[in-house]
Order: sequence, then C-alpha cells, then structure tokens
Amino acid sequence: MRVPDGAMFGQADLFGLGQQEKNYLPIKVVDSDGKPVRDAQITFPADKFAATKTGWSGEATGVIYAPAGKSVFFKVSKPGYETLETTGTVKAGRFGPPQKVILEGPTSWLSVRVHDGGEPVPYAQVAVDAIDFDYVGGRFKKATDHNGYAQLKIRAEPGSDIRVSAEKEGYFWGSTTQRSTANPGEVVHDIALRRRPDILTQVGTGTVLVLLIAGVAVYLGFIKK
Repeated sequence: MRVPDGAMFGQADLFGLGQQEKNYLPIKVVDSDGKPVRDAQITFPADKFAATKTGWSGEATGVIYAPAGKSVFFKVSKPGYETLETTGTVKAGRFGPPQKVILEGPTSWLSVRVHDGGEPVPYAQVAVDAIDFDYVGGRFKKATDHNGYAQLKIRAEPGSDIRVSAEKEGYFWGSTTQRSTANPGEVVHDIALRRRPDILTQVGTGTVLVLLIAGVAVYLGFIKK
C-alpha cells in the first residue's frame, strides 16, 4: 500500500488492522499574512503514528482511522510561531478542500550587547536597519539596559540574517549582521561603539582658552570702533 504524499501511516496500518476505516484530514497551514508555512509539524494526540509535516505549499494530509464526519483533535507547531491546538473534521477523500489553519507569526528574536570595547553602553538605541521587517508591538527602536543588553522581537523567520545598528550621543554609530533566533537570548551579538573625541581632549584645554580670549578681544575691539 502506498503512503499518500505528505502523510504517514496511522497506527492501524502498522499493526495490519485493515478492517479499520481509513479516512483523511487535509490541512493547509498559513502564517499571519496568509503565506504557506512549510515544515509545520502536525500531531494527533490520539494517534502519535499519524503525525505529518507540511510541504512547500503549506499542505499536509493526516491519515486518520475514524469514521468520516468525526471531529478529531490535532496540534500544529513550528519554531518561531505560536503553537495552535484545534479540531478538524475527518473526510472520506484526501483530495477535498483542506482545513485552513493560521499560525500567528513568524516571529524571532535579536539579542545584542552594546559596549565601548570594554565597558557596557547603557541606554543606546538599537534598531533593525532593514525597513521591510515589522517590529512586533510597533517599536522601531529599543534602548539597552544598564548592562548594555537589548532584545528585539521582530516578524521574521528564525535564522534570518538581519543587520542591527546601535547609536548613542557621544559615540560613533555601529552595526553588525545577526542571525535571528526562535527564543530570546539564544545567541548574543556584540556591537562596539567608539567614543567621539572630546574637543578639549583633541586640541587641548589651553588652546581652547587662548582662542576664546582672542575672540573676546577681537569682539571688544570691534565694538570700540
């Protein structure tokens, strides 16, 4: 007997229980934007052998040993998406319209530590450079904490390569390319910010003072004229 594409044998097949009624539950998994979700895991708690996984089209068919019309419980999950538990109606044929399931996501995390080469830089503004990524919660930037850490939750598949930048007054801008993760803090990337040189340090306090006195003298001479 040939296993249908995108499906696995149910427990009854493995034990040769041919008298059991074999039916199907076609499922289509999409994300929050309606795009197909590939490699989503579909499990049936009542029959662990009926587990299956979606293909490139977001579709999969569970082989169910239950009468057509029966409601069965199943779970859909994938890293970076909210796990969904729901029910579906068993069908006699596997080519009917699939049941549409929406997984909230994708979402992933960017974790960074901003420092000056040694000490952490607190309250630096961290942001994603790419404008085509939507921030969850609508936040464009996030400030680092007192230890220089910041975590951003974005709408992108885990494993996406994303450029992250950091800036703060008194420092030169810095950035890095980071791979997003399914969970916060899995990988922390460093962004080093170099301090902008202070003008007093750069030209010397004495030089600045001399220039200031000269400027005042010129101004006073101009008034007397």
